[in-house]
Amino acid sequence: MKFSKSAGILTFLASVPAYSAQPSEVPAKAPTATSAPSPTSAKGAVSWTRFSDPFERAFTIEVPAGWTVRGGLYRKGVLDPRIMVDVTSPDGQINYRIGDASIPPYTIPTPMGMQLGFREGAPYGGNGRVQGMIARYRNGTQYANLYAQARFGKACGNIAVKSMRPADPLMRIGLTGDNAGEVVFTCEAGGPRAGYVYAQSSLSGSVHDGLWGIPIIYSFLAPQAQGKMAMELMTHSVSSYRENPQWTQAQLGMIQQTNRQIQRDAQANLDLVRRQAQRADSQLKLAQDFDDIINGVTLTRDPTTGQTREVLTSQNPYHWVNGLGGVVSTPTDNSPGANYQRLQTINRGQQ
Repeated sequence: MKFSKSAGILTFLASVPAYSAQPSEVPAKAPTATSAPSPTSAKGAVSWTRFSDPFERAFTIEVPAGWTVRGGLYRKGVLDPRIMVDVTSPDGQINYRIGDASIPPYTIPTPMGMQLGFREGAPYGGNGRVQGMIARYRNGTQYANLYAQARFGKACGNIAVKSMRPADPLMRIGLTGDNAGEVVFTCEAGGPRAGYVYAQSSLSGSVHDGLWGIPIIYSFLAPQAQGKMAMELMTHSVSSYRENPQWTQAQLGMIQQTNRQIQRDAQANLDLVRRQAQRADSQLKLAQDFDDIINGVTLTRDPTTGQTREVLTSQNPYHWVNGLGGVVSTPTDNSPGANYQRLQTINRGQQ
């Protein structure tokens, strides 16, 4: 199968707002713990219906008819749309999930960031554009294992990992790289059960200072005797994912508009820094001239000789000196006589 341009990157858009993923050809069968099974036996047991995202009409996906389906596209921010489709059999025994709306985009902690309070697990947003989190980088295999423990640990005591290994990424998404992993496990939850998690981790930047996310993840838990059937059904659903081209275009337009706003915000921040620097310079000048203000004198310079002199501060802002050294202040920039030279007002820092 072939994913559309933005299929599978819904949870990763916020991490790299200016990035557009390049699609790659994906095998017709999703990776499994052994080999991708044919859904023939499962198809014989169920019929299929197409589920449509109820929130933004972003995608459709095939699910077993008569099963309970929850989910859609959950928008956590302009650049943070997340897909999740949770499917449960009528008897409640089989559950599989494609995507997970609880997984945020991640920012790797840095020493400077940690000094500012941005430590592991802390929320990290982008002016409402994303709802991210600070977290060390995990590859696909590590994340699949952590996710299995986090998602199934409460309902499934004593998880026993049977296989944990790398898998092929389904798409090229990260600017730096992509890798994937899968975990197969068993547990006891009202009887022997089997579970599976596939996770793709995508990185942009360094593992010490970058952005990463889990753009593709799917998992299931089922009675051990029905594990093969659960894998077949989930694989079929993953393969049937179709993104709405109109939604894709609208989302790309939203990204472009937001990127322009980000650039405007960056320029505004630069302007703010510039104004703060000017304000600081003004404050420095005030500090330098503070004693002169208290003492009622103004520092001036004769442009002809370069000599500086203090004159009494008055309501008249213009100061003039004649050839005999006499100083006169006037309210306007009009010379009081032919022999007068205007003095320049300076601050102490210009001496």
